[in-house]
Amino acid sequence: EIQTPSEIYPKALGISVALVTALYVLPIAVGVALEPETRLWHDGFLATIGERVGGPALGVSLSCAGFISSLAQLNALLCTSVREIICLSDQEGQPVPSILGRLHSTFRTPHIGTVVFGLLLLGTLNYNFVELI
Repeated sequence: EIQTPSEIYPKALGISVALVTALYVLPIAVGVALEPETRLWHDGFLATIGERVGGPALGVSLSCAGFISSLAQLNALLCTSVREIICLSDQEGQPVPSILGRLHSTFRTPHIGTVVFGLLLLGTLNYNFVELI
């Protein structure tokens, strides 16, 4: 447990925001410096920029990093969104079946809701981001 959350959370939040901002802005800045015509950009273009800057090894590394980042974001979405389903399944009159909020006896995780939500997410794999929003 955190002993002094009022001190730790603001520091952690500040560091996280600065780090994430730098990790997003720096590659885009390099990309714009090398290819200012952003209309030429396409999905995976940062890997192309990486290949221009550091050769095929950097291009492949950036592709792998992007893939791992996407998996991590999917994992975070899956883990947090299922918790909302638990809250809804506990309330009367909500359109969420209570079985989706059932917790595993050992791990105390919503295993049924996680599997169902994961299966629903699989249905979105055939669409690109713009189509989903």
